[in-house]
Amino acid sequence: MLSTHLVTEYKELSALRNEWRRLHSHALSATIFLTWEWVISWVEAVYPTAELFIILVRDSDNNLIAIAPFYRTSFCLLACQHFKTLRCLGDCHAGAEYPDVIVEKGYEEAVMHNIASFLQQNGDIWDWAWFPNIAAWTGAGTRLQSCFCPDNLSFCLQREKHFSSIVLPDSWDEYMGRFSRQRRSTLRRQMKKAEQNCEIQITACDRQKDLDAFLEQLFFLHKRRWQMIGHDGAFVRQPAMVDFYRNMAPRALENGWLALYSLKANGRVVASQYGYIYDGVYNQIQEGFDPDGPAGSGNLLRMHVIRWCIEHNIREYDFLGGHSAHKAHWQAKKRIGYELFLGRNCLKNSLVSKLPFWPTGRYINQGEPAFISKMDFGK
Repeated sequence: MLSTHLVTEYKELSALRNEWRRLHSHALSATIFLTWEWVISWVEAVYPTAELFIILVRDSDNNLIAIAPFYRTSFCLLACQHFKTLRCLGDCHAGAEYPDVIVEKGYEEAVMHNIASFLQQNGDIWDWAWFPNIAAWTGAGTRLQSCFCPDNLSFCLQREKHFSSIVLPDSWDEYMGRFSRQRRSTLRRQMKKAEQNCEIQITACDRQKDLDAFLEQLFFLHKRRWQMIGHDGAFVRQPAMVDFYRNMAPRALENGWLALYSLKANGRVVASQYGYIYDGVYNQIQEGFDPDGPAGSGNLLRMHVIRWCIEHNIREYDFLGGHSAHKAHWQAKKRIGYELFLGRNCLKNSLVSKLPFWPTGRYINQGEPAFISKMDFGK
């Protein structure tokens, strides 16, 4: 006998900390993006614009065996029709990817049936569900889709999404052996030139008292990087992201997850890289560099971080979403995932199911918290 409960209040979410951590520690898909620390840091940054819609499933002994970590927002189609839309907590202003349901091993089928029944019986409180950046290779897409009864759907659309990751070898020499002779020569030449022209120092943030300074360097250099091509960068356009980083970084550092590095040239910070190490994987989140610094500073810092990962038995360097020539140059391989767009079977969805609309297009406004403007932020 399983029971289902809907969490909609921040106070209820706060009270779940220990249970959430216990379940996540041995769940099917335990990424850092589903940890208690990630979720609470994000909610603190955007609440109350994120309307909590967290579905809990408990067994007959009241043990928490599943969490569907959703929130509800309002998407607007063609600037006139609003749709109550379910999304995964932490999926904007944070760099999160790989949404999933947190499920105790061995309970998948029963839990998904339970959640699907709940959503079917409460169809009046949601219209759409939108889950970008799904890691198809983990079974996450199947789990998310199983939360919604197929007989209760007007449409269920998928679109391919690319990811990029380096499977790290046992040694640095083995990794360098993957490159062509020309690429190895280029990397070594960049390193040698930088070290000849200036004094290079690479530092990791490992103390709470240094964290604010490292974060300010990241925010500044990320902005400088994007100003090269006429943009402000994510931290300027999305002020909620700054708050998320300030909330999450201390928690990540305390848990040994934070991987925040800076590169100094002649005493001046010219490159920064921010990531998390979790369950043997380095997740590369953000970076920045000074265009006026030594050429190749960003590459030099990335090379150091990858080498550090190999020497500390990290098995994977995950670039996360998107695959590009730059990532391929580092021997990253493309992985295939997808985005999932679902609609409940109801009259207002009958037209949408026949039209090629997609939540990332210009016809659908995703509303708050995805689009908290600089003017609205902090009200």
